[in-house]
Amino acid sequence: MGAFRNNSTVRLNAGYYSGNFSIDANSVTLIGQGVGRTLIDGDIRINGNNSVLRQLSVRGNVYINGNNADLSGSKIEGRVYSSGKGNRW
Repeated sequence: MGAFRNNSTVRLNAGYYSGNFSIDANSVTLIGQGVGRTLIDGDIRINGNNSVLRQLSVRGNVYINGNNADLSGSKIEGRVYSSGKGNRW
């Protein structure tokens, strides 16, 4: 997957995605096709602010360095590490 841009929405089809993701832009929304249907097998690093993960499963860890991330619509099977403010999961 290419670089994320500020103020963007990325829709992932149902399926299996292997590898680590890094979200360095602000206001990025990553939407899957449903928990258990869209699976990311890797870690996600969120360095930007106001990012949202919805309707997907993450088998790895999520590292949040930005502020106001919202993971509440996804299933995180690993651990969530948050150093930012206002993050929800």
